[in-house]
Amino acid sequence: MVGIFLPLVLGVAVQIPADAPSRPTENQLKRARQLLVGTWELLSIVDNGESLGPALIRSKVAVNSQLVIGDRMIQITTPDTDAARVSAYRINPSADPKQIDVITETDKLLRGIYKFEGNQLVVCLQNKETGSRPDGFAAEAGSDRVLLRLHLSTPTIAGEPTRPTRPPVTVRFDEELFPVRPAGTPTPAQLTSAPVIQPSAQPLSEAEVRRAHQMLLGAWQVVGLQRNGEVIGAQLFKDKISRDGRITIGNRVITMVSPQTGEKRVSSFRISPNRDPKQIDIITELDDVKKGIYKFNNNELWLCVNEYPDSVRPVAFEAPDGSNNMLVRLRLVEDPPVVKPVVATRPAPPPEPSAVEKARQREAQIRKMLAGSWSYVDAKGTLTLLLQSDGTVTATRYWAKAAKRLFDGATTTSRGRWSYGQGWLRVDVLSSQDFAMAGRTYYGHLKTIGDESVVAEDVLGRLMTYRRLQ
Repeated sequence: MVGIFLPLVLGVAVQIPADAPSRPTENQLKRARQLLVGTWELLSIVDNGESLGPALIRSKVAVNSQLVIGDRMIQITTPDTDAARVSAYRINPSADPKQIDVITETDKLLRGIYKFEGNQLVVCLQNKETGSRPDGFAAEAGSDRVLLRLHLSTPTIAGEPTRPTRPPVTVRFDEELFPVRPAGTPTPAQLTSAPVIQPSAQPLSEAEVRRAHQMLLGAWQVVGLQRNGEVIGAQLFKDKISRDGRITIGNRVITMVSPQTGEKRVSSFRISPNRDPKQIDIITELDDVKKGIYKFNNNELWLCVNEYPDSVRPVAFEAPDGSNNMLVRLRLVEDPPVVKPVVATRPAPPPEPSAVEKARQREAQIRKMLAGSWSYVDAKGTLTLLLQSDGTVTATRYWAKAAKRLFDGATTTSRGRWSYGQGWLRVDVLSSQDFAMAGRTYYGHLKTIGDESVVAEDVLGRLMTYRRLQ
């Protein structure tokens, strides 16, 4: 679903497919990239016929609803993991409509088109690698397409994508319980002639199933309820059915609290997000199985369930009289959780960290030590690296040879992102005054690190000593 709408990962150059009518000139590419570079706000997403509104995008898809486009990279930060995911892209602005190709972490090629509508950028991508490039800006059900609408929030990105500031967290996805409920239900005539829903031709990966569950996690407020043709108001639901009118969805459990007794009612559930519409089965405390369907509609989650155990699954999001369907509309709760008072007790001694935790702490310490300015001298001249604590890097090469200084200038500046893990320092160059360096990735294996110097080995086995600049 939304987890695969932009699997942003660093990639290599993408070949424009044969359907591209012509190759753009260098000036055309430069002007086109200037229009794309910047920080964009995701206004809406339509994924294979399913629409997501601003609140769900902000809570489930992208921190601050932001997507950053650089010269050749696209970056998005996911709210559930706070991980920055970066992909390579290539454009053909001379095509009609303009073409864009995105590469995933598994080298999957996503073909698409884009255009500008007033102050908005509109992008349509084909999520199915074997599918053809979209011929229009629509992502109806069954098309395996995603349609994005974006608004420019920051015109420039200072040379490379930067991670947006994450707002205060209102819901933690590693806790057991969380809210949500979709909606949908068929008429009696539809129930008698309900078609057999076939499974998706392409089974979901483990990561895609996990992402589908994460989309449901959280505390959800009931904003609409229809039951067998009868409309039940939100206040009545709050007073009679579930405390505060909320439903909580966690790791395969759905919880409601009785407003009269405070009793917690817990049901388990399973989902099939690769069906159309998406399917959900709710297993009650009495082991009854109630079949349903769900979808996201703008900022709401809709759930339609037939209340009779082992009944026919709904095929539409409606609950008319005689259908025995219940249609629930929910909106994600974004207010901060209640902080429980801390009872003053004598703290227990901290447990001894495991070997894995010790290794993680050591990596965090090295990462902190690496932040700063470093200098390396070789036959080419002097290389100065500024490793920022936010993961950005600026590299400046001061050329020693007179010929190089005469024709290319005394210095060359590159910008990008850096990371450290399992003994390796990685630098991704996102933009550079040296055309040959843009888009390249460099690795160094750390041998020693101290307060004043770092010794690293490159992929060719050469040792390099960097000195800290004061």
